Amino acid sequence: MAGIFGILDIGKSAIFGQQTAIGVTGHNIANVNTPGYSRQRAVLESGIPVMSESGLMGTGVRTKEIQRSYDKFLTLQLSTEQSTYGKLETENEIISQLESFFNDSEGQGLNSAISNFFNSFQDLANDPENSSVRSVVVARGREVSNLFNNIDSNLKKLQKSLDADIKVNLSDINRISGEIADLNLEISKIEGGNVNANDLRDRRESLLEELSQKININYFEDYNNQVTVFAGGESPIVEGINVNKLETSPNAGNSNLLDINFNNGSGSTINITNKITDGNLAGLIELRDTSIPKYIGDMDELAAGIINGVNSQHELGTGLDGSTGNAFFTALQSGLSNGAAGEMSLNPTVRDNPEKIAAALTSSSGDNQNALNIADLQSSSLLGNNTQNFSEFYASMVGELGVEANNITNYYNQQESVLTLLKNRRESVSGVSIDEELTDLIKYQNGYSAAARLISTVDKMLDEMMNMIR
Repeated sequence: MAGIFGILDIGKSAIFGQQTAIGVTGHNIANVNTPGYSRQRAVLESGIPVMSESGLMGTGVRTKEIQRSYDKFLTLQLSTEQSTYGKLETENEIISQLESFFNDSEGQGLNSAISNFFNSFQDLANDPENSSVRSVVVARGREVSNLFNNIDSNLKKLQKSLDADIKVNLSDINRISGEIADLNLEISKIEGGNVNANDLRDRRESLLEELSQKININYFEDYNNQVTVFAGGESPIVEGINVNKLETSPNAGNSNLLDINFNNGSGSTINITNKITDGNLAGLIELRDTSIPKYIGDMDELAAGIINGVNSQHELGTGLDGSTGNAFFTALQSGLSNGAAGEMSLNPTVRDNPEKIAAALTSSSGDNQNALNIADLQSSSLLGNNTQNFSEFYASMVGELGVEANNITNYYNQQESVLTLLKNRRESVSGVSIDEELTDLIKYQNGYSAAARLISTVDKMLDEMMNMIR
């Protein structure tokens, strides 16, 4: 296009081009604090030239696209590290609760109670016929039993709580998957017309990042600009616009705690519990199925050792009333250590009749040998093949928990630093800088003003031409 009207079109294209760039800059400024927003810019290019009498003549400027600042590799790396962070975040939060169950810092924990219990038999040996001392032995036995019961109950309640949290997390995962599928549809529709769906892509990537914190995922984008998302390594929970939900089912072999199943939409399900290795969900599963059962088992073993050891010795002795063969603690129902911490209680016969506490080995007045023998159990090894005594076993268990908690905290802090570094790198690529946007705003404003001046000049030229014709 040549001539004065061609120049007018050039001015008009310049107005529209600079106006678009100003609009994009304003959009950036408006979203400077929007989480997950990626900086955009208008890509301007010269218009297609046309042939004129003087040769090829430019036709002004056009907006090629509105481009999003984005690093694909960095986004994928963030997704992976976010999953690791999610697992450690959950473990770091829960492990502190576990530690609180075994807190002996104020001398009122289980270790102190066990020591006080055996010491009460030493006091009884010093005065075997004193009814008040016998009452103290009963009270110390009840205290030990109650602490074992409470710790066992707290561990199992925490386990059930984690099981409930798993169900909540699955609900969130299915919700996020549905939103990603909806965005897949919108993005493919918009970008099918050769237009970049920048804001929708930002939203989709934010959802993928949120999803990766909950469960380990990998994903790819197909030729329709839709993502397929795999959870647990191989289960496609999002396939374009379709969602395959994760479901739960009770596992009879694991106290009816929930397994996680992948529903492929055809009526069949696959158990993927063991394939979930990262994310909040993996942390919940590992604590529920590995850490907590270990400490429940340790507590059962310790309780069974005390129950069986004390009962065996107590049954050999004679009470103040001449009775024999009485167990101090209620015998374990299973005869095994399983459930011992939760079952532990005083034998009602002894609890309600302290004179039946067998401090003596014979019916002789003043005999205290059995009380001494029971007191000596504190330093004996009565835990099967374990050579540790009660206090050593408990201290070892608590120490192991402390080491585990410390390691998790260290790994969590390290991972937090890694994630912060990656987010800072992403911010340098995709983040909005107010200073840069204001600089661009001035640049595009000047361009707009110059284009307006060009149109004004052409308008005057047209007036002069019309005056010449008249």
